[in-house]
Amino acid sequence: MLRHALSATLVVSFALAPGASALAAPCKVPEVAKRDVKGVKVGSWVDLAAVVAPDEHAKSEDAAVAAVCKYRSGCAAATTVLCVGDVGVTCYVRKAGGPWFSFEDSFDDGITAFDVTAGAPVGRWQHVAIKQEIIERIEDAMCETDEDGNTDCVSASGSAGYEYGDLVFDLDAMTLAWDARRSDYNEGGEHPSCKQDPKVAIAGDEFTYTSCTKETTRFKVADLGGCTVAARSARASDAAGPAPASPGARKAAEAKVGEGRKATKAKRWAEAIAAFDAALAADGSYAPALSGRGYARLLRAEGGDLDAARLDFEAALAAEPKDGKFRAAVMFNLGVLAEKAGRKDEAKTWFEKSKTTLKAAEGTKK
Repeated sequence: MLRHALSATLVVSFALAPGASALAAPCKVPEVAKRDVKGVKVGSWVDLAAVVAPDEHAKSEDAAVAAVCKYRSGCAAATTVLCVGDVGVTCYVRKAGGPWFSFEDSFDDGITAFDVTAGAPVGRWQHVAIKQEIIERIEDAMCETDEDGNTDCVSASGSAGYEYGDLVFDLDAMTLAWDARRSDYNEGGEHPSCKQDPKVAIAGDEFTYTSCTKETTRFKVADLGGCTVAARSARASDAAGPAPASPGARKAAEAKVGEGRKATKAKRWAEAIAAFDAALAADGSYAPALSGRGYARLLRAEGGDLDAARLDFEAALAAEPKDGKFRAAVMFNLGVLAEKAGRKDEAKTWFEKSKTTLKAAEGTKK
């Protein structure tokens, strides 16, 4: 279940640092990256409350615990991991009874609704597992301009898989020793489908990491020589699919999309679909062409149009995983489609996800 960042004790996400260079050395565990990120000392519960709940003005230990935990279910005096934030998420970690250390901007994204599990420390190691339902983004979905020049854009958004993260902190050195990530966003077929949540087992200084595809590897931190964030990012880029279309092909696709939108507005469905087909012949991964063709089919709604429109919308989401407004519009259209098909519960789900994602996308631009 998704939860707002300030309503849960542990709400966290973790970002990959940029970089896509050649691998310096082989990496036994491709999803893992050696981090060695040093925590910054915060201090006592009172010091932590001054950072995360300054309006409460807590002066005693008990008051500080109450202030920090006020809106965070499960939070208590014994808590040793706390992750908070809206856009940039900061994680606070401590040994039981010891001072808090912060790991600022552990994740830098606009969506911070996560399920987080922090088990008991094992020796010097503290494992934190996170799971986020991916709320997709959307671009220019379907915009129409009337005769007076007023433009109306339908926006939407939804989810299409999960993002998993595992972090292991070294409580002696107070560092983020390593982390692992796996995406199960699979509409475009880029990633193997997950079979389970990833798992981490710790025995002394040895870790057993079982990925969501049930691949198990045992290693120590010393074995992670080639497992850098940049290397992991490079692997993610390699798995992301085909390279972008050439500027000429994209320009041709954009022109045909313009024609398709004009025909859609005029209710010339066959002409519109033919124009979007031509756009996709020039650039098969151009998300607005996929979305536009799906929209035309949705409006025409003849024969197998609704099934074909659904495939177009899903392909558009796969082709554009970043733009929140565009993805919101496509997901809204999926809600309309489900409504037309009589699937009321599914329609409601898409509309709710659309609203949530659009709000998140707009929040990142403030």
